[in-house]
Amino acid sequence: MTKPNVVKYAYAPKDWDINERPDWVNIPLTNEERNSPSINKLLRMFTYKRPAWSPTEERFITDFIDCVEGMQKDHFGNRYCYVDHEDGTPSKVMWSSHTDTVHNTEGKQRIRFTNDVVRLKDKTKSNCLGADDTSGVWLMLEMIEHGIPGLYIFHRAEEIGGKGSRYLADNHRALLEGIDVAIAFDRRGYKSIISRQGGVCCSQEFVLSLGDMLALPMYDDKTGTFTDTASYTHLIAECTNLSVGYHNAHRSNEVQDVRFLMYLLEAILLNWDETQLDVVRNPLEDSFWKPRQVYKSPVYTTKPTKTFIPTVPKETGASLTNLIRNYPHVAAKILEEYGIGRDEFEEEIFKETGFMPLDWFN
Repeated sequence: MTKPNVVKYAYAPKDWDINERPDWVNIPLTNEERNSPSINKLLRMFTYKRPAWSPTEERFITDFIDCVEGMQKDHFGNRYCYVDHEDGTPSKVMWSSHTDTVHNTEGKQRIRFTNDVVRLKDKTKSNCLGADDTSGVWLMLEMIEHGIPGLYIFHRAEEIGGKGSRYLADNHRALLEGIDVAIAFDRRGYKSIISRQGGVCCSQEFVLSLGDMLALPMYDDKTGTFTDTASYTHLIAECTNLSVGYHNAHRSNEVQDVRFLMYLLEAILLNWDETQLDVVRNPLEDSFWKPRQVYKSPVYTTKPTKTFIPTVPKETGASLTNLIRNYPHVAAKILEEYGIGRDEFEEEIFKETGFMPLDWFN
């Protein structure tokens, strides 16, 4: 396999320091929140390394996205679903995230969760955390679950040139009919409402109205580069990208401030009202900005193989449990001989109990 062509940076960014967290992000998560199924799902999502089209990306989509009621798939592999208003009318807002990451290998990775921050576990062999855009995917899944109206699109292949969104813009415009606003969750830091992605992507009036509605100290940021909403600036009036609290994207010292992510989710759940958004930009006034491809993902063509899990008759369960308790080293050896390692076993624990073992995140 050829080595991925990862862009080289002229500097090595310093590790993010907890003291860089804004003063207003000052209320720690409660123990109940940290141990909730929602946060547990987020942490589990971070364990998937997902280069575009890799088996692990496909498994991630199956495990977390395809199971959502009403989820659909287009010919390119993008996933999308609708959440209408309570009166049955469709929303004019599109929510955007992407399923791939810039990992240079696929598979699983180990993480730690301390001080409400997720980062790679020490000595983990991984080139990035993948908060770009695991955090955006998680946020959208939570919003769907809570009934926030919108067209939700989980784009494919954003990190290798925005190919999923460009496919939709070129071939599936009917999906976007009636959409006036496109909001991505794919920006670093705490305060950005992106108004330029190469060219103007949304109006100042829209930025101000969105910031006022969220009631968070988030402001106009003209330094945006590319995320999928840039593919729609010639079709949708107001296109933006919001900060979700990650830092040092695409690098091994990447972190995600989960506390801010929860602040943002709560602000949306409490305050969202799309009728308060000012939509004034003419999408025909600004030319489409074509992204520069800076990362080439490995090309994956094989599908992930299904792990063989030996079954045990129910009537032998009690005695087998006692045997495993008394001879755990023998049970571990047998599982390994069947090709079931720690990662696979922990996933089976999750499927049975709904939670990952706590030491996964320490």
